[in-house]
Amino acid sequence: MVQMHTCALLAVWEEGMDCVREMVMDFGGIGLVLQVLQDHSESVGAAECAFRALFPLSRCAAAAATIRHEGGIRLILKVMRRHMEDGACATIHEVGCGILCNLSCNESARTEFTDLGGIEVVGSVLEMFSAHVGIQQRGCTLFSNVALEENGRAQVGGTMGVVRTIIEALIQHQTEAAVVQPSCKAIYLLSLKKSNTETLTSAGAVQAILEAMVQHNTHPTIQVYGFGALCGLARSQDRARKVADSGGIARALAAVQHFVDPNVRAHGLGLLRILAVNPVNEGEIVRGNGRQIVLEAMLAHPEDARVQDQGLGAFANLSCKDNHDIPFAGMSSIALVLDTMRAHPDDVEIQEHGCQALTNLAFNDENTEAIVDLGGYDVLQTIVECHAHHQQVMHHAGVAYGKLPQRVEKPE
Repeated sequence: MVQMHTCALLAVWEEGMDCVREMVMDFGGIGLVLQVLQDHSESVGAAECAFRALFPLSRCAAAAATIRHEGGIRLILKVMRRHMEDGACATIHEVGCGILCNLSCNESARTEFTDLGGIEVVGSVLEMFSAHVGIQQRGCTLFSNVALEENGRAQVGGTMGVVRTIIEALIQHQTEAAVVQPSCKAIYLLSLKKSNTETLTSAGAVQAILEAMVQHNTHPTIQVYGFGALCGLARSQDRARKVADSGGIARALAAVQHFVDPNVRAHGLGLLRILAVNPVNEGEIVRGNGRQIVLEAMLAHPEDARVQDQGLGAFANLSCKDNHDIPFAGMSSIALVLDTMRAHPDDVEIQEHGCQALTNLAFNDENTEAIVDLGGYDVLQTIVECHAHHQQVMHHAGVAYGKLPQRVEKPE
């Protein structure tokens, strides 16, 4: 009882008081709290008080390191397992997930967490307390931290029950930005591993993400993570159509057109670029005034390399049409492509996407004439001089050059 009250007192003192946290560390307070967990893990009251004492400490890097080194992750998971079936222990699991979130800012802590079976423990907690906003928020945040590395993505994504639990959190708490943001981030990071994309798609990630993005259509961070996830899920032709059929094109066009945040616009343009590889999607984007929306976003952020890169990539893919019936893009559009390439001479991806755009545009004679008149030869020559050792850029520069009237020798 004395130990429990001591932990409770520490929890109150530490909150917002850095000097008290330092004293707790100096006098071995962390070891004391962990010993309480070791000796009284079956006691709900003792576990709650100990967790409340550890939570503010775990936000301090030095204290977090001490917690890890003294076996804190193992003890926290042990307590959470012991009280898994007790529906009255929501506080233990909410605070426990919070401590693990703070500790998981460290890569070695993330590895220890997964090695000790933490993914399964927290996944079960999320499933059991599916209606609890705080637990869902912290649990999804924890999984997004674990998914920062390739190994973590493989382990979380390889556990179908956990994937479904994350998506279910997104669906069930769609109006709660505090849950939606970390769950979208977790899905985005998981989608970076190609082998996870089928699992995520079959579990309903595409529709859940898009519905959340519509619900929070003014929240820039949710839009960024949502677009990031959709880009990862749209890598195949079939999944690209699924994203489009679920409303992905409309969401991307709306975000690119109406957001002023360049980060949101860049991610929206990235999705348009990927979706436009599919000819059916390309037609839908063009009919939605996609070319003009892309160009206006690029004009609004001339110094932002990511907007320019993704914009050029989208514009290139929207100028394909299987090389048939390419329209005249207009002098201003072609000038924008060339000006972007001039403004970012060292950016490999901008040069590559710019060359692809010029190649596709040059299937129209009017576009070809405009490219030449606006200095296209000089732009391509500069690319050759600056990126002679970059095979992919040189390839696309050579293809673009080959579409123009041969005024000078084609770059090798």
